[in-house]
Amino acid sequence: MESNAVTFKLQAVVPDGEYPARLLKVERFDTAHGERMRFSYEIAGGPHAGAVIDHSAACSESPTGKLAALMRNLLGRDPTLEELRDGLGPEQTGLACRIIAQQGSTRSGLKYSTVQSAAAHVNSQTKGPSGQTVTIDQENARRRQ
Repeated sequence: MESNAVTFKLQAVVPDGEYPARLLKVERFDTAHGERMRFSYEIAGGPHAGAVIDHSAACSESPTGKLAALMRNLLGRDPTLEELRDGLGPEQTGLACRIIAQQGSTRSGLKYSTVQSAAAHVNSQTKGPSGQTVTIDQENARRRQ
């Protein structure tokens, strides 16, 4: 017997605002309107720490498209053609960033939160290759060399 059940993922609903976060994963997925790239973020501090919310963009290799702009804000540089095709690599997992979350609701009234924008968190600190504490800007600069 064939099932007509619709499966969906419940996400956290958080108040509108700006949050420190980290990039959990980037994955491609299909919709009725074509392929999209999903960016999942985990809120990293405050009362909503641990909440996971997403942002997505249509898959496109255009350097002027929404996907390229989203990656550019996260990486602090233009994404490569490979990154636009395949998504960000595992080395970007855990990237510290700031997200702006906004609530919405479905036609049936179900509330959800989505990421309106995300950018590398300039003042965040991370561990460099030798274990020393560095700012995200310093680490991103090292990765570009």
